[in-house]
Amino acid sequence: MSEGEPIVSVGTLSELAQRFIIRAVASSGHEEIAHWIEEWPELLGDKVGAALKNVLQKSAKGESVTENDTRSVADALSKDPKSAATLLGLLTADLLEGAEDADSQRKTILQTYRSVLEVICTFMIRSTTSLALKGFIHREDCISYWHFERKNLQFAWSGTDYLYPNGLQVYFIEGAPDDSLIASLNKQIRDDPERHLPAELYDFKHKPDVAELEHIYETKVTFNRLNQNASAPAASGKPDPFGLNAFSRQDEVSEYSQGIPSDLTALKGLIDSLFLAKAAQKGRTDKARGFGKDIVSREKAS
Repeated sequence: MSEGEPIVSVGTLSELAQRFIIRAVASSGHEEIAHWIEEWPELLGDKVGAALKNVLQKSAKGESVTENDTRSVADALSKDPKSAATLLGLLTADLLEGAEDADSQRKTILQTYRSVLEVICTFMIRSTTSLALKGFIHREDCISYWHFERKNLQFAWSGTDYLYPNGLQVYFIEGAPDDSLIASLNKQIRDDPERHLPAELYDFKHKPDVAELEHIYETKVTFNRLNQNASAPAASGKPDPFGLNAFSRQDEVSEYSQGIPSDLTALKGLIDSLFLAKAAQKGRTDKARGFGKDIVSREKAS
C-alpha cells in the first residue's frame, strides 16, 4: 500500500453507506425517518441528498423502496465519496445515540418492575397486612399472595442481576383471579389476627398448585414448586405422630422459571387489584365506624 492510498477504498465506502442506509430505513420507525428527512439531505451533496430524500420520503409514506431507488442512491454515493463518508458518520451517530451497555439496560428494566412492586410494598407497610392480588409480573391467570413478615419489607437488589423479596414472601396460587375471589381472600386476611391467609392455602412444599417466588430477573421469574413428577410418600401403615412423611416431601421442591412478556400486561391487573384488595379489607372497619356513628347519633337524639 502506498503512503497516499486510503485504507478503505472509495468503492467500499460507498457500498457500506448504501447498505447501511437501506437497512436503517427498513428497520426504523416514522419518527426516526422524519428526523432524517429534516436534517440529513441538506448535510450531503446535492445528488446524494436528493436521492436519499426520495428514499426517505417514500419510506415515510409507507411506499416500498424499489431497486431503482437504491441504485440511484448507490450511484450518487459512488460519485461523491465525501458525502458517503458523511452519511456513514450520521448513521453511526444515530445508531449509537442512547445505546446502553447490558448492565444499564437490565437495571432500567428491573427498576421498572421495582417501581410497581414498591407501591404494593408501601401499602403493606402502612396497613401491616398481607394481600391477595391478581397475577404477577409474568402472568395474569393466577393469584399472587403477598405474605407480610415485617414492616421493613421491600424488593431488594442483587447488584443489577435480579430482585428478590425481603421481609415478605410472594406465593403464586393457581386459580382464576376474578374480583369476587380476590375480595373474599382479602376479607379472610383482614379477619385473621396476624393479617395472613390460612397457611394451608399457600403451602407450596405440599401443594402442587402453589409456588413461592425466588427471584425476578430481566426476562424471567424464578420460583420454587413441588416437582411435577413427584409422588406422595408411600403409606407405611404405621402411626406418624411427627408428620415425618409430610416432611420428607420437602426435598422434592424444585426451582422453575417462566418468561416475562415484554408488553407487561400483567402489571395492569396487579395494580388494579390493589384497590380491590384495599376496599375488601377496609369494609369491616367502615362498617364498624358506621355502626359507631349510628349509636352516637341515637344517643344525641334521645
